[in-house]
Amino acid sequence: MTSFGYEKIHIYEYVLMKEVGMQILGAGTLLRSIRLLCMAFCIFPSIIFAQSQTWAKAYGTSGDEEGWGVCQTTDGGYAVTGTWDGSLCLLKTDSFGNMLWHKSYGVGKGKCVRETSDGGYIITGQRSLGGPLCLVRTDANGVILWSKDYDDFRVGNCVRQTPDGGYIITGTAKITDVAVIKTNSSGDTLWTRRYGAGGRDEGYSVWQTTDGGYIVTGYTQRGDDDLLWLLRLDGAGDTVWTKIWPNVFAGRCGFSVQQTTDGGYMIIGIKEPGAQALLVKTDAEGNVIWDNSYGATSWYSWSSGHQTTDGGYIIGTKRFMGASWDDFWLIKTDPLGNKLWDKTYGGVGTDIGLCVQQTTDKGYIFAGYTGAFGAGGTDILLIKTDSLGYAPMDPDITTDPTELVFDYSSKSTGYGGLYCPSVIKVSDPLIVPALEEKMVKAAEGELIPILIVMSEQLDLDFLCKHACKLDKQGRRQWVISQAQALSQRTQQGVLSYLRTEQARGKVERIRSLWIVNAISAKATKDVIRELSSMPGIGQILFDDNCVHILGKPSGMVEKFSRDTVWNVVKIRADSVWNNLGYTGEGIIIGHIDTGVNYNHTDLADHMWDGGTTYPHHGWDFVNDDNDPMDDNGHGTHTAGTIAGDGTSGTQTGIAPDAQIMALKVLDASGSGSLGNVAGGVQFCIYHGADVINMSLGVENPSTATKDWCRQMCWYAFAADLPMAVAAGNGSGGGSHYPVPHDIYTPADVPAPWYGSEGHNAVMAVGATNSSDVIANWSSYGPTEWDDYPYPPGLIKPDVSAPGVNIVSLRHDNNTGYTGGWSGTSMAAPHLAGTIALMLEKNPLLTCVEIDSIIENFGVVDLGVVGKDSLYGAGRIDAYDAVLAVPASGGRKGTFRIIQENPNVSNPLNVSDITWTAAWIKKVKPTELTINMGEYEVVNVYVDSTGLTSGIYWDTLWIYSNDPDENPYPEPVCLITSGVGIEEGEKEPLMPLVNALYYTSPNPFRSKARISYGVARESKIKLAVYNVVGQKIKTLIDEKQGPGHYETIWNGRDDKRRRVPAGVYFVHLAINPVGESEGFNQIRKVVLLR
Repeated sequence: MTSFGYEKIHIYEYVLMKEVGMQILGAGTLLRSIRLLCMAFCIFPSIIFAQSQTWAKAYGTSGDEEGWGVCQTTDGGYAVTGTWDGSLCLLKTDSFGNMLWHKSYGVGKGKCVRETSDGGYIITGQRSLGGPLCLVRTDANGVILWSKDYDDFRVGNCVRQTPDGGYIITGTAKITDVAVIKTNSSGDTLWTRRYGAGGRDEGYSVWQTTDGGYIVTGYTQRGDDDLLWLLRLDGAGDTVWTKIWPNVFAGRCGFSVQQTTDGGYMIIGIKEPGAQALLVKTDAEGNVIWDNSYGATSWYSWSSGHQTTDGGYIIGTKRFMGASWDDFWLIKTDPLGNKLWDKTYGGVGTDIGLCVQQTTDKGYIFAGYTGAFGAGGTDILLIKTDSLGYAPMDPDITTDPTELVFDYSSKSTGYGGLYCPSVIKVSDPLIVPALEEKMVKAAEGELIPILIVMSEQLDLDFLCKHACKLDKQGRRQWVISQAQALSQRTQQGVLSYLRTEQARGKVERIRSLWIVNAISAKATKDVIRELSSMPGIGQILFDDNCVHILGKPSGMVEKFSRDTVWNVVKIRADSVWNNLGYTGEGIIIGHIDTGVNYNHTDLADHMWDGGTTYPHHGWDFVNDDNDPMDDNGHGTHTAGTIAGDGTSGTQTGIAPDAQIMALKVLDASGSGSLGNVAGGVQFCIYHGADVINMSLGVENPSTATKDWCRQMCWYAFAADLPMAVAAGNGSGGGSHYPVPHDIYTPADVPAPWYGSEGHNAVMAVGATNSSDVIANWSSYGPTEWDDYPYPPGLIKPDVSAPGVNIVSLRHDNNTGYTGGWSGTSMAAPHLAGTIALMLEKNPLLTCVEIDSIIENFGVVDLGVVGKDSLYGAGRIDAYDAVLAVPASGGRKGTFRIIQENPNVSNPLNVSDITWTAAWIKKVKPTELTINMGEYEVVNVYVDSTGLTSGIYWDTLWIYSNDPDENPYPEPVCLITSGVGIEEGEKEPLMPLVNALYYTSPNPFRSKARISYGVARESKIKLAVYNVVGQKIKTLIDEKQGPGHYETIWNGRDDKRRRVPAGVYFVHLAINPVGESEGFNQIRKVVLLR
C-alpha cells in the first residue's frame, strides 16, 4: 500500500463474540459514529514471539464494549481489559487476535491490565463513574483469585507489579486528588498517598524507578488552568519533587510516564494551543531537555505510549477528523522526538486506540473501541501492525477497465438522480390511544414497547415517481440513500436522549429505522411522556405483539407422497422447471417469519450467503442476534413451500433453487411487533433481496397500524421490491370481520399495478384447496383507504393460491416433512416462489410489471369473471406467468484482472467470479492465478434480447486472496434499446438547477458512482481532493450539455496509484457558457480499504 503523507488503513477483519461464540465479520459491516475516550499507558513484558502478525479485530455484542488496556503475554498473545456490556472484563487472545476466552467481574470498567510474574493478571479500574477504585487479581485463565475495592478512591488508571510481589496504583481520590496506593501481593493496603492543590487533580500513569521510588504523571488544576504534573516519590510515597511547566510548553495533561534508559523521564500528554499531542523528555531531576508536539488531537482524548527498543518513542492518541469523527493516531519518533512516521486507522465515525504497546516483533498492538465496525453499539478494538505501522502487504487486485460497458443503443440515456423532499406529519393525539391505555395500566418502571415516528418524512409520492426513472440497481441505492440521510439528520436528538435514559435503566432495545424514519424501543411511561413533548416527533405507537402467523396444522392426517406435493403440481411450477428450465436460481427471497431451520437438507445448500457477518443466513429481530433459527415451525414450513428442493425425498418448493434470506421477526408463539417487521423489510431492501414473503399480518387493525404498514411497504415499492403477503384468516373458525375490515394489514395495502392510485409493493394472497375452491376462512375484500373509500373500496386479495392441507418441511427434523398445514400463510409462498421463477427469466422486471403479468396472464380465473374479492384475479399458474415474461441473446466483452502490488512475490489467486443479473450469461474463466505485475483477460457474455430501453447495472464479484478487497467489484453496464413490457412512457427528468447529487455507495471500498446534474451547457470540472486540499484525481474536465450525468471514481489518483483509506471531497465546478459566474458544490466521500 503506497504512502501518501499520513495513511488511513481500513480495518478489514472483525470479530463478533456472542456469549462464548465467535464469528469473523466481513468488511461490509454497517459503519456508525460513536463518542471517543482514551487510555493510560501500558508497557510490554519481555517475551519471545517468533513471527510478525498484522491484523485488526473487533469484539463485542450488540451492547457497548470498550477496551482500555492491553498487554502482550508470555505466550505471544494479548490480554485486554475494559468493559463488556457494563461489566469489568478481561479478554485473552492468541497472537493472531483470535479470542481464547473472556471473563466478566461484575459491574465496572477495567482501565489497565498487566501480566503478573506467575502468568496471571492484575487489573485496576473502577466500579462506577463515582468509584470506588478496584483491583482484580486472576490466574492465567482469568479465574478470579481476589478482588479489592478501595472506597476512598474513585478510579485506578494505571497499575504495575512491584519487585516485592505487591502492586503500585495511581488514579484519583474521591476528593479529586492524585492518588497513589501501594499494596502487598494480596491487595492489602500498605500505604496510600494523596497529592493535590485544592482543585481537580488526577494521576494517570505510574512507573517504579530504578532506586525503588516512583514517578507519576497526570494533571493539576491551578486557578482556571489544568497543567501537566510530574511527581517524583520515594519508596514510601513521600514527595521528592514535583514539576509543572506552564510557561515552557503550556502542557495541559500527562497521560503516560516512563523512566528512560538514560535515567531521565519521558511524558506523553497534550498541550496548548489546539490540544496537540505532546512528548516531553526530562533529565533525572525533571528538567526539560526537549519537547515536541505533533498536531491537533482533542481535550477529551488521552495519549499513551513509551520508549521503544530503538531508543525512540511510540505515541498513540486520537486524531480529530471532523465533526463526530475521530480515528486512532499512531506516531513514531526518533530518540530526539522527531517524527519518523504517523498512521491513522478507522472507519466512518469514531475509532479510538486507548493503549499502545510495542510487541516483541517490533510491531505495535493497540487497544480501544470502535463504533464503526463490529456487532453494534461500541465494540472492543485491537489493531496489530508491523514495525512501520502498516497492515499486511498482500496481493493487490485491480481491473482495467474499471467498469465494463456494453452499449447497444443508438444513444445513451442519462442516469437520473436527485434529492427527495420531505413533508411534516404530526398526529393528534401524538400518543395513540392504545398506548395511552397501556401507560395507565403500566407499573412504575415497566418498559413498554413503542415506535417513535419522526414528524419529518420523505415525500413518498415523489420518491416512488422519480425512483422509477432510475435503473433497477440505482433505484434501490437512491431510495436507501434518501431514507438514511433523513433518519440520520432527524433522529440524532431523540437517540441521544434515549441512550441517556438507557444508561439509567429506563430504556432498552433501541433500534433506528430509516424505513418510515422511526425508532423502536422499550421505555418507561415517564420517558414516553417526555418524548411526546420533544420536537421532531410525529407519533408514538404501542408496539405490542400484534403481528401473528396466518397458518397452522389443521389436524388432517399426515399422509403424503415422497414425490412432488400436490400444490406445486397444481400451479404448474414443475412444468416451469422441466419445460422452461427456470428454478429460481440466483433469486433471493427475503423470508420474514418465525425464522427458518437453515440446516434442513432441503434448504441448506441454497440459503442466502450473508458472509461472515450473517453466518446463519439472516437476522433474528426477536432476540437481536444473527441466528434466525425457527423455534415455531411456521417459518420453516413456508420457506419449504418457496424453495424446498426435495433432497430428503419430497419436493415441496415452487422455486427449488431460490435462496432463502431468513429474517425472524416472530417469536416461538408466532407473534411479533411492527418494529420487528419493519426491521425485516429494511434488511431486505438493504441486503439485496429480490422478493419478500410475509405470511403474517395484523387482524382488524387500527388506522395507525394500517398507516404504519402502508408507509413501510411504500419504501419496498420505491426500492422495487415486490411483497407476497398473506391476506388473512378472517376472524377465526370460518367467521369474518365485516367488510371492509376482513383483510389483514399489510395485505390490505394497494398493489403495484392494480388500482387507480397509491400503488405499493404488496400482492395479497387468498387460500384455495385442491379443488380450486376458496377456503371458508380466507379473508375477503374489499378493503378501504382514504384514496379508496368504501364503498366500493379496493378489491383484495390480488390473487389466490393453494393454502389447505399443505405439506412442507419440519423445523425440528433436518430431513423431515409435515402435512396438514392450512392458512393464507401457506398460500403466500406460492406467489413468492412464482415471482422468483419470473425474475430468473428476467431479473429486470419491476414490481408493476410482475403484478401486471401475473394478474393478466398468470392466473386461472375462478369465481366471478375478472378480479373479485374472494379469489382476486384468480389462482396462480406459475407456468403461464413465466411464459408471459419477455425472454432475454449474447455479446462478448473483456476486462483484465491485474496483480499490481510490486512488494510481494505471492501470486493473486482468483477463486471465483459471481453475479446476479440474468442478462449476464457467462463469465470465463472464473478461476485463475496471476503473478506480480501480470494480468489475465476475462470474457463476459451478455444478452440484451427483450430488455426495455434503458441502462442496466450489475456487478461481477471477484473472489481472491487479496485480504482487504475481497470480493473485488467489476461493475458491468448494459445500455440497450430493446423492447419489452413498459410502465408507459418515461420522460427524462431534466435538472432545473445545477447539483452534485450524491456518491453511492458512501462509504465505498473500491468504486463509487458520482452523480450530478447540469442545467444548461457548461464547462464541467469534477475532481477529488484530500483533507489538506490537494487534488487527487480529475474525473471530468469538458463541456457538457444539460442533463443528468454519472462517473465512477475507483479510489486511485491521476497516476493510477491506490490512495489510502480516509476522507475525501468531491468538488463539482460548473461554468455556464457565456456567463462569468459559476456554480461550485462539494460533498464528502469516505474510502475504505
